[in-house]
Amino acid sequence: VLSGPAQDAAAPLTRAIRSGLDRLRAFDRRRPLAWDTAVTAFWAVAAVLDYTSGGWRNVAHDVTAPEPLVLLMSL
Repeated sequence: VLSGPAQDAAAPLTRAIRSGLDRLRAFDRRRPLAWDTAVTAFWAVAAVLDYTSGGWRNVAHDVTAPEPLVLLMSL
């Protein structure tokens, strides 16, 4: 992380991104379980949405793919 004049010279968007990342890192240090739960929930929801929308059957154009394989590829 930059400090001093180098940080002050950064563009406003760069400062905003760095500030946001610093806040995320601080949150992860304070509450690691909450952070891990949020990240895991994000990927679980993405996998469930992929699975319920046909998942890899649509990508492979194979409607005969077994259910467990589609679920595994979605995860």
